[in-house]
Amino acid sequence: RDFDLNNWTEIPISKVDQASESQNIALGTYELGPITWQGNKWTNNSLPDMTRITYIEDQYDGNLGNIEACDLIINGIMDFDNGGKNSVIVHRNLTLNETIRIGDQESLVMYDDNATISGTLTKLEHSTYRYSAYDFTYWSSPIENATISNVFSGVNPERIFYFDQSRTNSTDPSSPDYYNSWVNATGSLVPGMGYAAEGISGTIGIHSLSFTGTPNNGLISANMYFWDDANPENDFNLIGNPYPSAIDIETFFDANSGVIDPAVYLWTHYTSISNGDSGDFSSSDYATYNYTGGTAVGDGPVPGQNIGSSQGFFVRAVTSGSVFFNNSMRLANANDQFFKQNDLKTSDIAIEENRIWLNMRTDQGGFNQLLIGFMEAATSGFDRGYDAVKFMGPNKIGFYSILDKKKMAIQAFGAFSMDHEITLGFDTKVSNRTFSISVGKKEGVLKDSAIYLTDHLLGVTHDLNESPYTFEQLLVGSFEDRFSLKFVRQAVLHVPDTEANMKVSVYNRDNWFAVNSTKVIETIRLYDIHGKIRKEVHPKTASFQFNETGTRKGAILFMQLVSDDQVQIQKKLVKQ
Repeated sequence: RDFDLNNWTEIPISKVDQASESQNIALGTYELGPITWQGNKWTNNSLPDMTRITYIEDQYDGNLGNIEACDLIINGIMDFDNGGKNSVIVHRNLTLNETIRIGDQESLVMYDDNATISGTLTKLEHSTYRYSAYDFTYWSSPIENATISNVFSGVNPERIFYFDQSRTNSTDPSSPDYYNSWVNATGSLVPGMGYAAEGISGTIGIHSLSFTGTPNNGLISANMYFWDDANPENDFNLIGNPYPSAIDIETFFDANSGVIDPAVYLWTHYTSISNGDSGDFSSSDYATYNYTGGTAVGDGPVPGQNIGSSQGFFVRAVTSGSVFFNNSMRLANANDQFFKQNDLKTSDIAIEENRIWLNMRTDQGGFNQLLIGFMEAATSGFDRGYDAVKFMGPNKIGFYSILDKKKMAIQAFGAFSMDHEITLGFDTKVSNRTFSISVGKKEGVLKDSAIYLTDHLLGVTHDLNESPYTFEQLLVGSFEDRFSLKFVRQAVLHVPDTEANMKVSVYNRDNWFAVNSTKVIETIRLYDIHGKIRKEVHPKTASFQFNETGTRKGAILFMQLVSDDQVQIQKKLVKQ
């Protein structure tokens, strides 16, 4: 008759089964009243758990293990900065009467959105390794009322920014107003917002920050701005994890799918500068994650489901409104976020899906990755949460698949079929490079599948299981349908020898090539079967000869001819 559900807490059976005999949640165990850490031990040989009010009266170090409590009152020094992933877990209220320090990978996890918190703590965070003094890290504050000048002490105040997508709809880095969205940040850090900041002026390496104050808790929202112009590339907003613990990004997606495309874009820096300033190093590389999986940057790991404390990240709005965070998204013992520090711990995916990661590289250090997946929950159309639009920014190269004329970083289909043909393209802002396309990783049925890449420009089909496909790229630009991916080999494409009333005949013998055309030829390029350019000439006449000695007799060659009015013809040849 006096039963009140509000006085009871639901406990998962698995938690009861895993409990120590010294905890109240274990079957057959019950200790009345609070529990205290004093004299380097717990009172009555008990252990704290989610049912008990817990007092810390003496120093407690994180290497002693997690602390889980109903209410937690800290009257002694607590140091959870021991290089592990242990957590302070509080189910109701938190009272901080003494110093508490939470390390970079350690966590404070709270479950009651309306909990009372008094006092302050210090949360330590480390950036990824910075190869240049001008490298940025994306941050978000885990505490209330954090002042920018205190958190970013030693950082040039003019090199700390927030991102306001409403200030421009430009997606072209060469446009004068492209960077208008990056606004100098002053005052206090707003919980839930993301910030970009350099390290301490003039330094490289890891940048360490200390956030000291009352920890954020419960419901926190962040505004999203959406341009209603059918362009998916100008709807990105920079937000961040507002808690001193990791969050489950898929739970965040589930809660906010009406406002954002369920995909997260994480800045990282795993490609060091190659060949000095002339390399293809980008200061703005984005790893991507959604329900299908994640894409990596450089030699870094593929992102996982947990987003670390204080991590800033981009999401793409599908309408104007707000996204929210709450305590149901928080994770214990999982603050090993891939994109905040240099000494990383990768997580293996327990269940293998049917997925393939493809890598594009340049000979000057450029790197981009895309993910193709076959998922029961996906279709061949655009599926929010399973397909992710490419976020180029000022990257020097971009590798993507094409879906409904959109460039995709991640594309998912339904059940795997050998009949799938997937259009692939790339953008490049660098010229005169040797590019390569290779398989980064395969899972599921794709482990044993043939993987063929067709280069439609050169009429070449290449087995990616045998080796990477390499080709020479002379021009900058966007090449959205140059390649396709197949799982069954097709014959080399037939290339017509007439186009737009242009007729060309080619004769070759003993390293000499004779060309006769009905139009003036501006440029001629000779490629081998791997796409590597063997010769380029600019005859500016309709009939001419040229010599090429670097290819053996019998080799298959592809000749691209461009007329003075930009008509293009390709021919397949066997060197005689």
